[in-house]
Amino acid sequence: MSSKRFPQTIMATVCLPWTEDFRLDEALLVKEIESIVANDVKTLYLFGTAGEGYSVDDPTFKRVVDIFEKTMRGCGGTTPIVGVIGTSFDAMKSRIDYCADKGIGDFQISFPCWGAPTDAEVMNFFHGICDAFPGMRFMHYNNGARSRRMLTASEYRKIADEIPNLVSVKNPGAGMAEIIDCMRADLPIQFFFMESTYGYASLYGESALLISILNMNYKMAHAYFEAGRKKDIAAITKIDRDCRCVMDAFSLLSGGRIDAAYDKFFVKYMIPEFPHRLYPPYVGFSEQEFAKFDASVRRSIPDWFEEC
Repeated sequence: MSSKRFPQTIMATVCLPWTEDFRLDEALLVKEIESIVANDVKTLYLFGTAGEGYSVDDPTFKRVVDIFEKTMRGCGGTTPIVGVIGTSFDAMKSRIDYCADKGIGDFQISFPCWGAPTDAEVMNFFHGICDAFPGMRFMHYNNGARSRRMLTASEYRKIADEIPNLVSVKNPGAGMAEIIDCMRADLPIQFFFMESTYGYASLYGESALLISILNMNYKMAHAYFEAGRKKDIAAITKIDRDCRCVMDAFSLLSGGRIDAAYDKFFVKYMIPEFPHRLYPPYVGFSEQEFAKFDASVRRSIPDWFEEC
């Protein structure tokens, strides 16, 4: 069996707290990072979709990275990962350069969203970014809906052979057949799955857990991770059912939102004062909507709130 290039672990995103005039609330950002790490989740990433990485300008990007790197370093034993979203190689490389100068060595990258890349363009993308930074490690965000190209296990085999510093894949939208293919492919790449698919994937091979809903309850997050490692079907099924109750509660709210709106709900269970605001033009939920969601969740899964 292939040795994985990245450890099997739990990974969480860092959401950005905005003030009423849409400035970064730096103190609250530090509190969020420290709180996640204090709950023994030490692999954190910035600037995915939930982290609003598509919205920030360069000065904000740099300031957030500065705070993230300093706080993570102060916590000790952590793995900070920075997402780099863009349509320009030069812009992406400039941001990676900035982070590398700060001592950050792990990055999340995704295809440009302007047009679906061809097979040749896929390889151009990975070589153009990863080859330029041979000492860095890269995680591919396989977000087919936004990047218009969803890669398969067989495609990752070719990429892994050519790109030695592609170490992991965040695979949130994979279907059941593709999950099985990824697990059976015996690739050196570590695959991260979200709550809805991690348990299933774990039954077929080593996989890592990307938490979203389970930021509500880190005790449950660790229990789910261990259930997957042990292939404990009863525990997997129970926690998966609980997570689906959380998702059902969102049906009480009006209209769909971009990912960050939902993830900021989950952060509020750790930091009640965390704001719902999203950077414009996107709109988050209101406090009244959160209260409705919260009441439904507490009725459905009361045991989540007994000791968390």
